[in-house]
Amino acid sequence: MKKKASWLSATLVAMAVLCFSVSLVACASKDLVSLSGASKGRIYVGDRWGNSVPVPEPQELLNALKAAKPVKDPGDVKPETEADYVVTTENGKIYYDSAGKYLAFVSSQGTRRVFQGDLSAALKSLASLLPPVFTPGIDDKELESWLPSLTRTANPVAMFFERGGKYFLVVCGGEVPTAGYSLELMGVVWGPAAGSNVNRALLKFNLRPPAGDEAKVASYPYQAYTVSAKVPVEVEFEVPTGTGEKAARVPMASVGQNVILFQPEAGSVLTERVRLVGKARVWEATLMVEIEDGHDILGKKTVTASAGAPEWGDFDVWMDLKAPTNPFGSIIFTTSSPKDGSRVEELLVPVMFGGK
Repeated sequence: MKKKASWLSATLVAMAVLCFSVSLVACASKDLVSLSGASKGRIYVGDRWGNSVPVPEPQELLNALKAAKPVKDPGDVKPETEADYVVTTENGKIYYDSAGKYLAFVSSQGTRRVFQGDLSAALKSLASLLPPVFTPGIDDKELESWLPSLTRTANPVAMFFERGGKYFLVVCGGEVPTAGYSLELMGVVWGPAAGSNVNRALLKFNLRPPAGDEAKVASYPYQAYTVSAKVPVEVEFEVPTGTGEKAARVPMASVGQNVILFQPEAGSVLTERVRLVGKARVWEATLMVEIEDGHDILGKKTVTASAGAPEWGDFDVWMDLKAPTNPFGSIIFTTSSPKDGSRVEELLVPVMFGGK
């Protein structure tokens, strides 16, 4: 009787092991589409900040997910909180690390499997719908070398650069009284602003003072990002008040090849007297600025920056304007070519006129 019981027990154990092995093989053999249930319902793609959009025609994305191969977790996959994109499916979420081409699937029950595959083509076809990725750091050696100078600004300002088919965002905290301040990105909101039907990325930052005593010297905190697409960008700082915090909008500079205008912003309404603040990297530190209304030049002035090219110099000047005959116009910065003295248009900023 004991032998029979022992045989039965061994048989049951063997069957359990066999069933478990079959289950593992079946699980391992599933591709990412089957495992995630991506073909069963609607697929959403978003970012780590919670922005998400439905995929209208998912076949290309499904093909890319199906082609992904299961791999042993290499240990260097970006954490879910830092994933570039998040694909939400019927059975869970797929976190995409575009640098390593890793896809970490986390099921609704919390189990995790890692695949390797490339979603870049499928995501590119969705570029007009998706929020861009803001990756810390700048993949441009020249622009990176300019940052110590460009980020020395009296007040907070944001600059968006387009260079060689790549896009970069620099957010400056302005001058603060001590060392140790930090600028931290708290979130990105993707969608149209009030009164608009055009999507924009709204970045929300905290400018944090140091926790302890720091050197009493002026410092200029900033953050710089490589951006995956050219989109409208807005920036806000959370500013402490007596009753909590409030959002303060950060001006967006107008960026040219060798001139950056901080103030006034594009689209500003100018009055009879205008202050122009910015930076320039021009020959002999000299440039001309003129403001026109489409018919007449309302004001013209020679501007001298604090340093000449190849350095970036600061300028801060006032201009008096004649009365406009048209409500729309431009601020135009020009230089003279060092080769032949011809006019070089460095930056054109659209503006409006009105008021006193």
